[in-house]
Amino acid sequence: MGSFKVYVSMVSMFVLIAMFNSSSGFYFYHALCPKEILSQLCNLGRFLRNVCLKEILSQLCNLGRFLRNVCLKVNPCQNGGKEQPDGTCVCTDEYTGTTCEEKVNPCKNGGMPSVGCVCTAYYIGSTCEEKVNPCKNGGTEQASGRCDCTDEYTGPTCEEKVNPCKNGGTEQPSGRCDCTDEYTGPTCEEKVNPCKNGGTESPSGRCDCTDKYTGPTCEEKVNPCKNGGTESPSGRCDCTDKYTGPTCEEKVNPCKNGGTEQPSGRCDCTDKYTGPTCEEKGNPCKNGGTELSDGTCRCIYRYYTGPTCESQYNV
Repeated sequence: MGSFKVYVSMVSMFVLIAMFNSSSGFYFYHALCPKEILSQLCNLGRFLRNVCLKEILSQLCNLGRFLRNVCLKVNPCQNGGKEQPDGTCVCTDEYTGTTCEEKVNPCKNGGMPSVGCVCTAYYIGSTCEEKVNPCKNGGTEQASGRCDCTDEYTGPTCEEKVNPCKNGGTEQPSGRCDCTDEYTGPTCEEKVNPCKNGGTESPSGRCDCTDKYTGPTCEEKVNPCKNGGTESPSGRCDCTDKYTGPTCEEKVNPCKNGGTEQPSGRCDCTDKYTGPTCEEKGNPCKNGGTELSDGTCRCIYRYYTGPTCESQYNV
């Protein structure tokens, strides 16, 4: 039948036992045995050493005799792990698992090993050890996960720039604020006073103007010249014919030469003047008498007499 030889090799968790027949080549007998039973095989060989039969059994006997002095329990810890007295494995840094069968993933926080580590969206770093800060533009992530933004930014992740321009103002590329008509100031923080020329806006929105200005927004200068007078560039009043005074406040007396204007507008003249405005000197000589250059009267002969011809002759 040829001769047999027994070969024993360790494959993972098992013992491979190969029988070699010189005439027919390899064939396997009890091809895979758990490592744990190797010690039992040793004991079997020792037990059978005096009653070993031919062929296969004798080979087992010879195996048992060969191993009887070196039979040990196989180390269950793979990849360089060390078995402890309690049967547990202490693995090298590169392996883990009950028997150190699993290679340690160097990529933390769910990263996948590749050429280096392929990290998830939430982590960065060579081993995905650093958490990505979701807060942009210098914001700080709080323990709650909320972003504490700087003064210049807002939004859930501080992605939105805060508009420094208040009250509807628009920030320009230069950083300057373009304010609406109602506001002014570097950041449009100051309400524009609609009341011009020193006027003050009341709570109701109405303008309280100074004495010199009028109009809804105090835009119109008050004319100091009354009764239709016109203020000249020098500030002096040019009055109409009927008024006089610094502000044309005084009505001009149309009655000349001491005449007095009546409420009706008619002039009440003195004795020496007459006419609608007393502009005409009156004749002191009555009854058709004529005033002479010396102021005496020449009366109509034989009809009137007296200093002003006021007396009638008695014929």
